[in-house]
Amino acid sequence: MKRTTTPKASRQERSIAIFQRPRLGQPGLVRIRCGKAHTDYLIKPAAADWGMAAYSLTKADGTVYHVLLHSPEQAECDCWGYTRWHHCKHADGLCALWRAGWLEGWE
Repeated sequence: MKRTTTPKASRQERSIAIFQRPRLGQPGLVRIRCGKAHTDYLIKPAAADWGMAAYSLTKADGTVYHVLLHSPEQAECDCWGYTRWHHCKHADGLCALWRAGWLEGWE
């Protein structure tokens, strides 16, 4: 019997851009790009009992994701991707913004 394998799908390139930082209680705006597709999110600091900081990301359709930053390299998210794979575009993106200094002082 001859076996064939399907090539493993390559991971799409991801990026995150911050268009507006939260100011005086107003949410900021970030865009997460995966391959050619992108999604815009309102970003707001959120309350957290532990970790460095927490944020909520809200899509235009009203879907809200909560991200808890433990360190600049480690975060948790309540989305399906994080629940399944223990990493996601939301957590990875906010870690990247934190390392770049864009989330500094939002605790």
